[in-house]
Amino acid sequence: MKKIARFTFKFLCLVLSLNILQLSVSAERYYFDDDNFLVYQIIDGEVHITSNATGPYVEIPEEFDGYPVTTIDTHAFHINPDLEVIILPESLVTLESEAIAGCDNINSITIPAGVQTIGSYALGYDYVELYDEIGEKYSDFTIYGYIGTAAETYANENGFTFIALDDTTTETTITEETTTITTAQDWYESQYEITIDTLPDQITYSVGEELNLTGLQVSLVLYDQHGGTNNICSSVFPADLPDIFVVNTSEFDITEVGTCAIHISCTDAYQSFLPTNTVSFDVLVTESTTDTTTTAIIDSTYFGDINLDGKITMADIVYLDKAMLGAVDLNEAQTANADIYADGQLDAIDSLYLLKFMVNLVDSIPIEVS
Repeated sequence: MKKIARFTFKFLCLVLSLNILQLSVSAERYYFDDDNFLVYQIIDGEVHITSNATGPYVEIPEEFDGYPVTTIDTHAFHINPDLEVIILPESLVTLESEAIAGCDNINSITIPAGVQTIGSYALGYDYVELYDEIGEKYSDFTIYGYIGTAAETYANENGFTFIALDDTTTETTITEETTTITTAQDWYESQYEITIDTLPDQITYSVGEELNLTGLQVSLVLYDQHGGTNNICSSVFPADLPDIFVVNTSEFDITEVGTCAIHISCTDAYQSFLPTNTVSFDVLVTESTTDTTTTAIIDSTYFGDINLDGKITMADIVYLDKAMLGAVDLNEAQTANADIYADGQLDAIDSLYLLKFMVNLVDSIPIEVS
């Protein structure tokens, strides 16, 4: 009789424990916004992201249904060719293995300071053709994070570029303009930025001569709110992409002598999604025929302003790296502004010191070579 009572007690305990366990794991739930669809579960009072169907940009909320988002499960975002930017929540603790693997268009990611565990091949890796095993890592993948955290450890162990976000705000005055340089995560509230890669072949005209923008190339970069960058398009002729770019030539008048500005901006569709800038360059109309030139009429510029947009941003580092790879050509003013190390050569040292200046590791540029 005692054996039966003991068995009955153990059985009831087992049933009770199974019921408690069942209650701690919710059924799959769903989150929608204008562009994204996330699937999640609540496990022991914490949210696990389990799968998704997203557009190019997704920002994961810090909580669902009052529970913190702590984990991105294995394969939650893997093999998503449309995904370009993913913003992780500050509440995140764990990135499981292969959680964001196989996303070809993610070039960088910011890892919050609270992340304690990053599983093998969680991000920065591609899959082989059949998608059944991990292939090569992405050579240009960058991880933004904090010194001494799981982000730095993962980057170092896997050979990825790591940029620390631990610096503080400083203020630097250049040519009577005050430029506030903050930590990378404070630079942007998620925005597009247009840069001029190459000026048109002709920027000097005679009266009556038609405008010709052949040779003009621009790029569009998406900066996330934590300083990550993703190239939307690189070195393209804006008129070839009317769904993205608007080229405003209304100031150009073939009957008037003088300087005219050409403006390039994003379409309303893009600007309604995220803020973007407008870039401009000048062309000159003269009374008589003159030789064309590829030197733009540009206001005063300064060291670090490689793309000649009047400010120093991550876009200048991208532009300098492209120039060193031979993807774009620098004119005389750009070459002068790019010589950050002041040794008369353009190389990786210039890019390194420009980055150090932007994150406040050096106080001023150029660096005078002793």
